Amino acid sequence: MGGAFWAPPAPVAGRGPVIDRTAGSGGPEVDPWSLLDHAQTLIAQGDDEWIALARIAGLDVEVVSPGRHGLPGEDAAVLDARIAAQLMAPAYRDPFTGSPADILSTIALLADWRRTLAGNRGIVAASGMAWWKRREIRRFLWAPGQRLALTRRPAA
Repeated sequence: MGGAFWAPPAPVAGRGPVIDRTAGSGGPEVDPWSLLDHAQTLIAQGDDEWIALARIAGLDVEVVSPGRHGLPGEDAAVLDARIAAQLMAPAYRDPFTGSPADILSTIALLADWRRTLAGNRGIVAASGMAWWKRREIRRFLWAPGQRLALTRRPAA
C-alpha cells in the first residue's frame, strides 16, 4: 500500500480539489502525494489503494464500488478503521538487516527514501567523477524517469 512514491510528480495542470479515479489512473504513473497534497476529495473504486492514501492525507473519500479498501456509503471513521487494520496486519522487516521492524520505523524509512528521490529529481548532471565511480554515482543520485548526465568537466 502506498502508491508509486518514486514516480514523477503529477503536472501542475493535473492537480485540483477533486481527484476522480473511477475510470482508472488514465495515464502515466505519478507520485500520488503530488495530487493528494492539493486535493480535498477522492472519488475511487473500493479496490483503489489511493483510498488509504487519501484518508491518511485527511481527504474526504467517496467510494463508488465495493472493494478491499472501502464500500460505498462508508464514513471516514469506518474507512480509517479498515485502513488501520490493513496497515497493522503485515509483518514488516528492515530491508537492510532482515530483522523485524515496526510500522513507525518502516514509515520513517519510506519517508526518507521519498525525500531522497525528490531531492535527486533536481540533479540532472554531475561532473568530475572518475570513470570507476560513475556507475555507483548514477545509482546514488538515481531519480525516476531521468538519466543522470556525467561529464568530465563542468560546462564553460
